[in-house]
Amino acid sequence: MSIKKNKFTFICALILILMPITFLACKQDEIVASTDKFDVRLSEVNDNIKLAKFEYNSIFGDDSWKSVVVSSDGSTEQFKKSVIDYLIMSHYKDEENKKNGYSYSEEELNDMLDSAKQNIEEDKIKSNEYKSLNIDDHVLKKYIRDKMIENKNQEEFNKRVKIKEEDIKKYYKDKINEFKEKEFDCYQIWIKNPNDKIKAENAYKDLKKGMDFSTVVKKYSEDENSKNKGGYIGKIKKENLIPELREKALIMRDKEYTGVVKSKDGYFIIKIDNQRNLTKTLDSCRTKIKDDLLEKLYQENNKKIINRIGVKYYKDNIKKIKIQL
Repeated sequence: MSIKKNKFTFICALILILMPITFLACKQDEIVASTDKFDVRLSEVNDNIKLAKFEYNSIFGDDSWKSVVVSSDGSTEQFKKSVIDYLIMSHYKDEENKKNGYSYSEEELNDMLDSAKQNIEEDKIKSNEYKSLNIDDHVLKKYIRDKMIENKNQEEFNKRVKIKEEDIKKYYKDKINEFKEKEFDCYQIWIKNPNDKIKAENAYKDLKKGMDFSTVVKKYSEDENSKNKGGYIGKIKKENLIPELREKALIMRDKEYTGVVKSKDGYFIIKIDNQRNLTKTLDSCRTKIKDDLLEKLYQENNKKIINRIGVKYYKDNIKKIKIQL
C-alpha cells in the first residue's frame, strides 16, 4: 500500500513539474494565424523565414535580401503576412492534392532531403551559413515538402489557364521599358579564392590610387582567360552577369568600376564601357510574358482562396516573428 501511495505521490509531483514546462513550450510556439481546419504557429514561420533567407542568399547574394523583406515604408509587416499566407496556402494545397490523389512518399522526400544536404555540404560558405541557422532535418524536410506542394499546385493551375495572344501583346506594349536592356563591354578582376578578401581589397585600393585597370588585372586577377586581355570578357548583357553584379551594372557609367563584390565563386571587381541600349522583340519575350501573366493570375487566385477560407490573424503574435536582415 505504501509503495502504491509513493508511486502516486511521485506521479503527481512529476505532473506539477512538467505542467509549467509544457505551458512554456506552448506559449513560445503561439498561433499566428488559423482557419477552421489548421493553425500556423510562430516556430513554423520563423523556420521558414530562416530557410528562405538562406535559399535567397545562395542565389542572389547577401545584399538584396533586405530589399525583399523591408517595404517602402520601412516596415516588415507585409513580408511577414506574405510568409504566413504562403504557409496557410501550403496547408490548404496539401489537402487539395490529397483529395486529387497526389501525395509524396517518405522515400521521395528523403531523397530530396539528401540531395539538398549534399548540395549545401559541397559549398563551404553555404555549409557554414546553414550550420549557423541550427535547422534540423525535420524542418528542412518540411520546407522542401512545402516547395514541392507549391510547385505541383502551380503546375496544375498553369495547365488549366490559357493566356490569350492579345493579353501578351498588351503586356509587351504596356511594359516596353522592361524589355529594354543594356549591352556593354565588360572587364573583370576575379579572385577565385572565397577566403582571399584581402587580395581583392588590395586590388581595389590600387584602382582608387589611379592605377590602370588592365595593370591591376595583370597584378591580381586569377582568371587566365581574361588576364592577358586587360580583363576583357566580351559584350555582356545584365542577365549574363552573376546575380550579385546585375543591379550594380545597371547604374554604372562608362569606364566606371564596382567595389569588391563577394559571391560563391570568389571576389569580383568589374568595369563596363561602351554601353548600348537594345529593345527585345516580342517573340524573344513571349515565354517570359506568358510566365509573368500566369504568375499574376496564380497569386490572384491564392488571394481569393485566402479570403474564402476565412483566415484569422493574431496581430500580437505576428509581432514576435523574428526577421534577420
